[in-house]
Amino acid sequence: MGRQDWSPGTYIGSPRMGSMPDKNRPLTPEQRIKELEEQLALSNQKAQFFEAVVDVLKNDYGLSVVKKRPGKSSRKNESKT
Repeated sequence: MGRQDWSPGTYIGSPRMGSMPDKNRPLTPEQRIKELEEQLALSNQKAQFFEAVVDVLKNDYGLSVVKKRPGKSSRKNESKT
């Protein structure tokens, strides 16, 4: 049976994130590039997943998913102030 360590100073963060970088120290350009490449890879995976979901909705359920234009509200009768 697993046990949790509640002692002070115990790191509670996600294990897949690895060690937390020192917030007071700026990242080197190489570190920043690596961080951005990881974020880009994750964003690409998410985009592929959402595209697959839209394809399933369209092909299996006959639903049409329309991308909203930026700045448009989803409310039909929105009062303007």
